[in-house]
Amino acid sequence: MKILSLRVEQFKKFDQPVLVGNFGGGLNLIAGPNETGKSTLLLALRAALFERHGAKTQTVKDFSPHHVTGARPTITLEFEVDGERYRLEKSFLKRPHARLENSHGRRFEGSDAERELKRLLRLDLAEKTTTGKDSPAHFGVLLTPQARSFQQPNLADGTRHSLEAAIAADIAELGNQSEVDGLLAEIDMTLFGFVSKRGEPKNRYKDVATRLTEIEHETEHASLERDALREQLDQLEQAIAARQTLQAADDQEKLAERLASLEAARAQAAERQVLENHRLAASQRLQAVEAKRAARQSMIEERARIAAEVQTVETAAEEAKARLATIEQALSECEERLADLRERQRSAEERRRDLEALGRRLEDLCRIEATLDALATDVRLDLTTDGLDRVRLDGEAATATSDLRQVVEGLSIEIDGIGRIGIEPKIEPMREALAAKVETEGEIQRLRRALDLEDAEQEMIEAAWQAVADDIEALNIARTERETALADGRQQAAEAKAASAASADRQIRLSERLAELDIADGEEETDDVAFGAEISEARAALDVAEAALKAAPLAQGIGAVLDAEIDQLRSRIEERRRSLEDAGKKVLALEAAIAVRAGLGLDEKIDQLDRRRHLLTRERDAFALDHRAMTLLQSTLKSAADEAKASFNAPLSARLAPYIQDLFPGAVPLVTPAFSIRAIDRNGVEEPFLQLSDGTREQIAILARLAYADMLREQGLPALIVLDDALAFSDDARHQRMFNILKKAAERLQVIILTCREDRFTDLDATRLAIEPSPEPTSSAA
Repeated sequence: MKILSLRVEQFKKFDQPVLVGNFGGGLNLIAGPNETGKSTLLLALRAALFERHGAKTQTVKDFSPHHVTGARPTITLEFEVDGERYRLEKSFLKRPHARLENSHGRRFEGSDAERELKRLLRLDLAEKTTTGKDSPAHFGVLLTPQARSFQQPNLADGTRHSLEAAIAADIAELGNQSEVDGLLAEIDMTLFGFVSKRGEPKNRYKDVATRLTEIEHETEHASLERDALREQLDQLEQAIAARQTLQAADDQEKLAERLASLEAARAQAAERQVLENHRLAASQRLQAVEAKRAARQSMIEERARIAAEVQTVETAAEEAKARLATIEQALSECEERLADLRERQRSAEERRRDLEALGRRLEDLCRIEATLDALATDVRLDLTTDGLDRVRLDGEAATATSDLRQVVEGLSIEIDGIGRIGIEPKIEPMREALAAKVETEGEIQRLRRALDLEDAEQEMIEAAWQAVADDIEALNIARTERETALADGRQQAAEAKAASAASADRQIRLSERLAELDIADGEEETDDVAFGAEISEARAALDVAEAALKAAPLAQGIGAVLDAEIDQLRSRIEERRRSLEDAGKKVLALEAAIAVRAGLGLDEKIDQLDRRRHLLTRERDAFALDHRAMTLLQSTLKSAADEAKASFNAPLSARLAPYIQDLFPGAVPLVTPAFSIRAIDRNGVEEPFLQLSDGTREQIAILARLAYADMLREQGLPALIVLDDALAFSDDARHQRMFNILKKAAERLQVIILTCREDRFTDLDATRLAIEPSPEPTSSAA
């Protein structure tokens, strides 16, 4: 798996879009000070790969920048799996969406995109993945967050199964361990009766074995002497026969004749090789001319095909232009209708606001009048019947001899022939209430005139408000539908523009290729007639060369073979002479040795030793049989246990050893069946992992991740390494060794390093990347 580019927008600290592009296939370095967003990039990568776009967890909510309201965190990732390029876009929280496209234009949306992504990453489709915990399955080994590089990888079950498949270990099953221990104890007690704890014979078994060993040594010595005598007799017989054979052989003349024959054949082979070279040259010339003619014919056919395709592309371009014009006209009409709907909606909103304001003012007037009633001054009049016609109240004649009035704004009492009495309340809240009433009544009249409801009752005002509300709801629906239609039209226009641009680009490329073919055809001066003549001439030359080769006599072998055989014959002639001389010397030496051994009486001595050995052997074999049976059972049980324990350790240790030894020459990693490093062995001394320094533990943990990544890659799983602020505890010498190891691993894997210590990575040979502003989205992989 390879990361190609990563774009992040409205994600954590990146409220503005940023881009890291042009990742290399090997070693990559992203360096920068603290707070530049390196760890945020790793979190964004994990979110794009493992977080569901529609998730509403707190982890996803935390993706949003704290100071951005209504953020839509968006990540665009371009990557490559199994040689295929993909472009993944995920948006979270507001209008969540996921889209996955490959380089052939195939697109997956929403949940289909999530499922296809899991399939590409070899993740379990039923497994729930999230960035709120360690990366799922094998990615827990590959993606290393900040401050985790000095810890050994936490292997998930899926990763463990993949590594088990990678080392292909056959695990033997043991029986009940308590039964095994009991059986081993019984075997030890029995063996203790006739062998020591070190397995050496004792008591009678030791005495029998000791005497038997002595007899066997004596017998062996005597047998060796007898066998040597017999072998020397056989050798003497063979030596005499060989000497006689060499003396009787008369093939020297035949060897000389064969030598002369081979030298003549070598000269003949050289002459035939010259003719073969002539035939080969003629054949190559014919093939070259025929290839040249075929190339010209192919060029003519390609030119005709391109000319036809140009016509097709021109037609498609015209159709695309016409379609674009139609779509743009429809867009213009749609925008005009949308503007009209917006104006109508604005007017309706204003009328509704005025109606709501009128309602509030009417309510205010009711409250003010209630307040005035509560603050009014009571004036009681008791008049005589004779004086009733002499009294006027506010300019109107009194109508009753007894009257009770509530005076709010004041009361004028006039009595003919006497004068005028004025009553004016002086309470401050009343004056404020009266002023508020005047103001409210004026506002009510203004709103009634604006709404054309000057004489309308409350029911008519409420009906008018409901009508406006219904109009606004209908306008909202119509506006939403029109905006949706407008968005669809703009999408169609963009697609039409893209199709038109693609057609124009295709026209240009076809025209350029056609021009190239015209130039190439103009430079080729040979026509079909000339090609035919040249081919005929080449075929005639080939026929002449083949006829000459056929007429030449066949060679008995090639030159190198003949030279070797000639040298071999010359060596044989010299070797025959030396062999005859050596055979005579060997016969004399064997005759002298046989004379010495012949008088020792070896057969009688061997018979006596055999009888004594037979008796002791029967007794010894009884002890030995018991010993072997029990020892075999004991070793079988122990070996089965040891093999089961070592079945994982040995293969995994072998995978890790090259990385460990690049950093610590001669060191051997000691691993557990749980795929963790328990110690390293340096010069026979085991050093437990947890007792190593922070720097050494970090380096070994990184090497373990590299080894696991290699094993996962061999299983066909997507594999890359991302290290965030790693190698923080390494000295300069170890730093350089780790650089070399990472560079070597990057020949097979993509390795991405994020660091705030740029000065420590100056000498690292890597593709150096930067986090840069990205005002526009990156282009599609398709």
